[in-house]
Amino acid sequence: ALPQIITAIVAALPQIITAIVSGVVGAIPQLIDAGIQLLTALIGALPQIITTIVAALPQIIASIVSAIGGAIPQLVQAGIQLLTA
Repeated sequence: ALPQIITAIVAALPQIITAIVSGVVGAIPQLIDAGIQLLTALIGALPQIITTIVAALPQIIASIVSAIGGAIPQLVQAGIQLLTA
């Protein structure tokens, strides 16, 4: 049964591709409208986004410093391997 199913799918492929392309082309105005709405919403929320990032900055910096501090032995070992290679 599997070869027959595969043959049927291959035979229907041009119709499937045509339907997909037609659907995407037909949806272009909606996609553009949704993209404009998303961009407008992001621009409108930019002050809140910046405020949130600035508020989280100390935690972000502390996490980065902690991660680098915890990885110092691996960084030193990698540096030694690079120099000796």
